[in-house]
Amino acid sequence: MSALDRGEGLSYLSELAQLRSENALLLAENQKLRAAGDAQLRAENALLLAENKKLQAAADNALAEILRGEALANIARQALLRNIAAVNLFVLVTFGLGVAHILLETNLRAIFALYYFDLGPDLYPGFARAGVAIDLLLRLPGTLLHNYEALVPTNPVFYKACTSGVAYTFGDFISQVYQGRDLKS
Repeated sequence: MSALDRGEGLSYLSELAQLRSENALLLAENQKLRAAGDAQLRAENALLLAENKKLQAAADNALAEILRGEALANIARQALLRNIAAVNLFVLVTFGLGVAHILLETNLRAIFALYYFDLGPDLYPGFARAGVAIDLLLRLPGTLLHNYEALVPTNPVFYKACTSGVAYTFGDFISQVYQGRDLKS
């Protein structure tokens, strides 16, 4: 090997050593930057996680308020339906009692009179009274129909409306029972 080659080799080796030392410095600086960047990223990540927790808590609180509002609205709706059902029940019972009184008053008074007044000497007074009471109750539908037929010519529009209303009410009730509905639904 010549001196020139040897000189070139030494310069090459010194240049290589210098490049290695620069590379080591760059690697050390890169590691410092990476560590600083990782720390910064970790800090940013921690901040984002904390903000995410705050936002999640706010969303949970908003959802809880919405659910509370819906629960209160549902309770109010159920209370309103119970009140409406109570008013409807009161109206229907009052109407039903009025109709029953009008339709059954004469027959019920006759049955009470049978047991209140003495029928005289009879072999089976209890049996005769019961027979007359049963006969009155059995004749009740025919009597009511004859009374209705006698009243229709006096005010036909009113009695047609009443008949239509009663037929509609019974039809609606039967269809709802057939569909499986009750007062709750």
